[in-house]
Amino acid sequence: MVERDLHLDAAAEPGTGAAGGLGFGLRCFFNAQFESGFDIFARYARLKERIRAAQLVITGEGAIDASTLMGKGVGEIAKMCHEAEVPCLALAGTFPSSELMEQAREHYFARIFGMSPQLTTPELAIRDPGFWLPRLAADVARNHIDK
Repeated sequence: MVERDLHLDAAAEPGTGAAGGLGFGLRCFFNAQFESGFDIFARYARLKERIRAAQLVITGEGAIDASTLMGKGVGEIAKMCHEAEVPCLALAGTFPSSELMEQAREHYFARIFGMSPQLTTPELAIRDPGFWLPRLAADVARNHIDK
């Protein structure tokens, strides 16, 4: 209807997809402009400046996977670190494949550590991340960060 009545083909624009119902409506009916939520956050948090001032950045999420490298916050932080030549370590519940790991390390992270397979099974990591994450962080601090 928007294309027919308003002569506007906005359905394929970034931000108007499955989760972009509000964005689609605002774009079509109010001529709104899209901006990445991460970009807004990074600008207001002065993230580039803070990363440049750091010696090491540690970040993480439930799973380091393909979506991490497709615009999610953790991947975007790691990309900023890579550009600033600041090492970024990722702590994750799980990470799926060695091929993805190589791609992520090559382009984003200095190292990636996971509760699974490093410390436990994926099922236990998902069931009780509050138990496993402190253990992963302690293991990384004790065994993998240069003193």
